[in-house]
Amino acid sequence: MRCTSQWRETFGANANRNFVLVVAIVFFYTSFVLLAILYSVILIKLKRQAHPGEASANAEEQRTRRIRNVLKMAIAINVVFFICWIPLSSKGMIIIFSAPESSIWSSCSFYLYDRITLSMALVNCAINPIICLIV
Repeated sequence: MRCTSQWRETFGANANRNFVLVVAIVFFYTSFVLLAILYSVILIKLKRQAHPGEASANAEEQRTRRIRNVLKMAIAINVVFFICWIPLSSKGMIIIFSAPESSIWSSCSFYLYDRITLSMALVNCAINPIICLIV
């Protein structure tokens, strides 16, 4: 048994595919690009930030280490976001580009893949604070 939305009568033949594509673009690809841009802006502002007071070698070393840690954290958060969300996005592409009568829908492996991809996307929210604490 398969449960799907039936929008064809109202929105045309490609309504399901268009919906999945828009959701993937808005919630995955746009989010990934926005995340990368915002962390890049943070890093640029950190590098350009002027520090008042004495410019000792120790202070400069601490500043460099702090910027390196922020860079590592930004890269880790972006990579984890991509790893956690790409399976869910690819599942949507499998759904819209496979034939509706395909046997993939009824297989236990696809159901398991469906559950794992959803879990990975949700776990991403819990992983980000852990990354911030570790790095």
